[in-house]
Amino acid sequence: MRRIATAFAIVMMLASGCSSGTPAPAAPAAAPTKPQVRAAGQDLEFVGVENASSVVWSPSGHRAVVQSDTGGYLLDVAARSLTALPAFTPAEPPTFWSESEVVWLQDGRLQLRDLVSGQTRMLNDFGESVTHFLRPGDTHYVVTRPNRAVEQGHPFGKIVAGALNSKDETVVIDTGYLVGRMADGNLLAVEGPHPRGPLWSIAPSGEKQLVSQTPVSFVQIAPDGLHALWLTGDSGKPPAQQDADYAFDPPLTDLWTWDRTHPPVRIPLGGAFSARAGFAPDGSRIALALNQGFANTDTTGKPGTLAVAEGGKVRHLATFAGRVRRGMWFGSTAFQFNDPNRDVTGGSSPITLLNRTGKQEDVSAGQWYYAQRDQLIPDTVAWAQLIMHWRDDGTTVQWADSDQTAHINFNPNDHLGNLLYVPPKAPYLPIAGPDRLWLKWLTY
Repeated sequence: MRRIATAFAIVMMLASGCSSGTPAPAAPAAAPTKPQVRAAGQDLEFVGVENASSVVWSPSGHRAVVQSDTGGYLLDVAARSLTALPAFTPAEPPTFWSESEVVWLQDGRLQLRDLVSGQTRMLNDFGESVTHFLRPGDTHYVVTRPNRAVEQGHPFGKIVAGALNSKDETVVIDTGYLVGRMADGNLLAVEGPHPRGPLWSIAPSGEKQLVSQTPVSFVQIAPDGLHALWLTGDSGKPPAQQDADYAFDPPLTDLWTWDRTHPPVRIPLGGAFSARAGFAPDGSRIALALNQGFANTDTTGKPGTLAVAEGGKVRHLATFAGRVRRGMWFGSTAFQFNDPNRDVTGGSSPITLLNRTGKQEDVSAGQWYYAQRDQLIPDTVAWAQLIMHWRDDGTTVQWADSDQTAHINFNPNDHLGNLLYVPPKAPYLPIAGPDRLWLKWLTY
């Protein structure tokens, strides 16, 4: 199972099942065993919940759905209780459609469960696996019907639009992939059989608008959904990079930003680079890793530069002798990076930040854990991640898509289990063990 925790956007791709003849009626699923609850201050421990894979919070944060090997449960924060959800076995983590309803896609069917009545009904039968970004209140859909293998994390297929519970639908793009959905409800899609292609904006009803005829790479939507970015480069393949993985790591020369209100803004990078970009949580600036060495080539001695784009310009912050990678933002003023020349022999790599003035700072001596919301398109929603790091002054949780910081009562040296992703402002941080689930109270 993949872990997905968000109250609004869904990014799923499921394999559809098929069989010949008339299937036998499925036996009712048994209700999971009621877990034993233990409390230690604000923290909770549920013994009997085996290998939890996701904890999905409601919009208010007052309840959550837990998925595990022992079944599904409904968590009531006020009552500090887990109630078994009988006959509730989604193939993927559900998403809250309202405070008391969850939806999930299974075998091509979009299903809704009323958590109060326990009744399940079908919202739409797509008939096969699809990739979608449906939100509460939608009456129409735009989905990708797969017609080829996933390439570099992108589920390619035919992009179609239609009304829920209607068999009529329109082909919007013959071959391409959906990137994600912006705050106003419009979706971004790249056209073509490869990760680079023209960029389109598609309304929920299916009308499309060309955003960039020039092939784009690494499209990303800001955490607030108000802006998007992408990178473009030479359409040809320069001889100097003839051995590079050109489809995945093309020479890129320009960064573009777009707010859907005004024309896209071009920001020159100052050369041709192996480039990656990422929004700060508030969308005000963009972190850049600009490497002169390309994938599948010898990067020895080829410098890598970390930069920030703000106010329509790129400002270099630090340059290293070797390929450099940028990590997640810590708030909107500094981001994580790796120093290719730092010796971490015999220990874990520390968390090192670079702020917008170029100052470097270690915020952890190597004791840290990482979790992210699983996704099929890593470069489009790479901000859905968190880091829990520990120092002598306590344990801190930081999100890539928020300026929010939280603290928990936890020593990472205890190695309780697997850290599960939760979005900012969630009341608990879940840690899954083989026979129990810990919920660590988050203090903001």
